[in-house]
Amino acid sequence: MAALLSDSMRPDSLTDGERAEVVSSLKAQPYNGPFSPVDVGTWLGCGMEEAEGVWGMAEAHGSPYNVIEMAKARGYAEPPLLSGPSSVTPPKVDASPFVSLYDVTGEGLLDPDPEIIEGVLRERQVMLIAAPPKGGKTWLAVALMWALATGGEWLGARCARTRVVYCNMEVSPASFANRCEAVRGEMGIPHDAARMVDVLSGRGAGYDANRLVEAVLVHLGGTPACVVVDCLYAIETGNENDAEAIRALFAELNRLTRAGCSVVGVHHFPKGSSGMKASVDRMAGSSVFARAPDALLSLDPLDVDPRGEAGAELAEQGYSAYRLSFDLRDFRPRRPIDLIFTGTRFVRDVGGLLGGAYIKGSPQANGAHSGRANAERAEADWKRKAALVGEAVSAAALEGVNPTMEYVRDYYNSHRGDYGLARVSVGTIANWTKPSNDVIPFVKGGGIVVAVDDVGRTDVAAEADERTPTV
Repeated sequence: MAALLSDSMRPDSLTDGERAEVVSSLKAQPYNGPFSPVDVGTWLGCGMEEAEGVWGMAEAHGSPYNVIEMAKARGYAEPPLLSGPSSVTPPKVDASPFVSLYDVTGEGLLDPDPEIIEGVLRERQVMLIAAPPKGGKTWLAVALMWALATGGEWLGARCARTRVVYCNMEVSPASFANRCEAVRGEMGIPHDAARMVDVLSGRGAGYDANRLVEAVLVHLGGTPACVVVDCLYAIETGNENDAEAIRALFAELNRLTRAGCSVVGVHHFPKGSSGMKASVDRMAGSSVFARAPDALLSLDPLDVDPRGEAGAELAEQGYSAYRLSFDLRDFRPRRPIDLIFTGTRFVRDVGGLLGGAYIKGSPQANGAHSGRANAERAEADWKRKAALVGEAVSAAALEGVNPTMEYVRDYYNSHRGDYGLARVSVGTIANWTKPSNDVIPFVKGGGIVVAVDDVGRTDVAAEADERTPTV
């Protein structure tokens, strides 16, 4: 092992003796699996101290994941991969994956990993952002990317300044670059911040999870970062409804966390409304998507009454409304926040404009929507009734007679079919035209029906009462 531990660990500087020793060590055991000091020790058949030395030396020359590549560069064959269960018993190493709880509690208590999104995500954790198709997921993730690259805020949460690797698996490189530039401009971020972000354009490249993770690890060379994968469905992992396939996907993503990275995955809801489901059940595919992440953020569209203040304001600006819910493993519960989507950026509803809105498809939203629909139908019905009463009053004027209750009733019932209305009685007409009832713009007084213009209903009725109907 001396060759591997020497300062001359370069392809062009090994002596013949060192080469022979490296060959012997590299070919000693086949290896199949992710690297770690324990793995290196198992593969090369050395003790833990020596394995950690190999690990550190390899890391100093680029990345621990380049050990095999370094051997290949020296002209040595790559260790054979195992196609099935191995019949070779790996040599024992003097290290155990177990630790005593006593050693990591009490005075030896381990410090929590630092937070990279305040109150939401730590280093070495996995977060998932889920939203409906074409629901603005990438815009939300790009805003997070800039917040991490600058140590700024994301939706009110402070972010630690962190290197970001953004795996753009869904849109073209030009489209992604233009989205990033649009958000950067709106957030007022200097162009130099882009030096903290590296982008992999994976659309159409056929990346599976293993190949993608390997590419990221080699690129980082042992340096931790926040890795954003947008979107997970674009990784060739098999059927997203297959629990085994999705467990394998998260196993690969967790190789990044073992290397010190945090991971943000972007996922989608199935087609149709998901509002009837709990936030952890809204995502498309296997339930592993809900169980595996340390933080799950659900972005749901809101059903906003278009007749209210919020609906009118959003319609005028061409904006839409969302609610972001949090399911967190390592932090105390966090209240959902309402967001307004401008088309390029999500901003917090700090004024409470959306406080009374419900998630689309939820029982509450369906009830409110049904209530609005009933109110709209009732309003349209009263408009037809008022129009027909007005037509009756005009017809009486043309005939030179007073529009008495009986006249209005008879005219109304004779022409109701044109308006799709039911028959009425004199009592119904009298109830509609009470001074205290403003369902239609007509009022009774002195036995006749009078139109109400800009004068109060009570004043019009009093004036009509002073009249003596002519027959």
